Amino acid sequence: MFGKVHPDTEQLTLATFLTHHYLLGEKSFWWPYISVMNESDLVSFWKEEEVAKFQDIELINEAALYRRETELEWDQLKPIFEKYPETFPGVTKDVFFLMYNFACTRCFGWTLPATMMVPMADFVNHLPVDT
Repeated sequence: MFGKVHPDTEQLTLATFLTHHYLLGEKSFWWPYISVMNESDLVSFWKEEEVAKFQDIELINEAALYRRETELEWDQLKPIFEKYPETFPGVTKDVFFLMYNFACTRCFGWTLPATMMVPMADFVNHLPVDT
């Protein structure tokens, strides 16, 4: 779907997969895992005023760049989601961003040949409550 030239191919693939399964709800094999993942957040999704409080120009610029890239990725995926409403019923940008966040913060394999979601390892790595 994204090709090897996109730097976030694997995260976008995982986010799209998770979005589909999130929208399936309890019908999804992955629902028990998805339903207990607590939200974490990426600085790129914070309000600009919150990021500015760090007074770190590199962080501010990187967060803004990443946010623009994520918005662009949503804009590119939205027509695909709309073309397949039976696969992505009722998808919203908020749902996609939540699943994108999960894919980015909970995947394993950045230095391996493939990036993946590993629920058992994830449960060891994250508490099921916000901290």
